[in-house]
Parts: sequence; structure tokens; C-alpha cells
Amino acid sequence: MYEKFTDDELIEAYQSMMEYSGQPNDEMRKAIEQRGGMEIFIQNIAHKKTITAEINRISKEIYQLVSPETNAGFIRQFIKSDILSKEALDDLVEQKTHYYQSILENKKVDSKTFMHTAFAAIAACIAGAIIVCLLLHFITPVFLYFVVPVYIINYLIIWAITKKTRANIVIFIATLLATIFSFISGGVLAGLFFG
Repeated sequence: MYEKFTDDELIEAYQSMMEYSGQPNDEMRKAIEQRGGMEIFIQNIAHKKTITAEINRISKEIYQLVSPETNAGFIRQFIKSDILSKEALDDLVEQKTHYYQSILENKKVDSKTFMHTAFAAIAACIAGAIIVCLLLHFITPVFLYFVVPVYIINYLIIWAITKKTRANIVIFIATLLATIFSFISGGVLAGLFFG
């Protein structure tokens, strides 16, 4: 069974087995021996831990250096590693810089965010009100079970228009308000049309 595992899968299985039973079973020992023996296997585990720790250290450094004005080339000047290869380090800096900048952009609140969010909240409120109105008409006793689906629909409409997630406080508040207004206006609509 373990012969078919990749090195990473075998390491993971080994660590799990060591946590539970304190020693690998015979089948696992056989797979480890086929890959060079226990000593090499333990060295691979230690090497993997070292690489992971180095990636985490570098990621924290990149996070501290990232701003909307910085780019990966600028950040790369300040990041050094004796463990990762130059190519691996360059790839990590590029990937993490892009990732952290996208987080900064998502959380940015500016006039464009407010305008798009206001339009999106109105669109979401209208769609939510129609849904709530129909729910009140067809499923009156259990319409409150649909608070979460209406919230999700409102969020998806707002996200589609603004391209920002609910990690942005303006988007979160707009989605919450759109959901509340959806239920209020949906109730009013249901009273007018079906009352």
C-alpha cells in the first residue's frame, strides 16, 4: 500500500502513525527501506521541516514589505535565503507579493468602492426583496430559514459588481444591510401584492 505513496504522502502517513502508535508498521517500514532506509527518510522529514520554516519566515518578511506601491523586484532585494534556491526564492517572492497585494487591494476602501457597493447593494436589495416576497407568498411559515440563502445571494450580487470580498468592511456592511432591507421590502411587497 505505502509503495504507491508519494514521498510527501509517505512522510505524512509516517508522522500520523508515529503520533498514534509510536512506531511504523511493517508495511510502512518496507516502503521506507525501498526508498533508501530509515536514516535517509528521517533526514528527508527534517529537510522538509526546514524548508517549511524557511518559507514561513520569508512569507512574514514579504508581508511586512508589501504595499500597493511595491513590486516583487523591489521586495526581492531585501529577501535572502541560504536554504531555498534562487529560482524557488524568486517564485516565492513573486507569488506572495501578488497574494498580499491582492489582500491589500481587497481591503482598500475608496470612493470607487463606495459607489460600486451602493449600486450593488441596491441591486441585491431588489433581487432579495423579490425572493423574500415570493417566499412569503409560497412558503409563509418557514421563510426565516431563507435568511442565509438571501444573504448569500445578496453577497454574490455585491461581489460580482464590486469584485471585493466580505473581508472588506464596506462590502460586509452593505451585504448585511441589503439582506435586512430585502426582508423588510419583501414583506411590504408581499403585503401589497398578495395581502
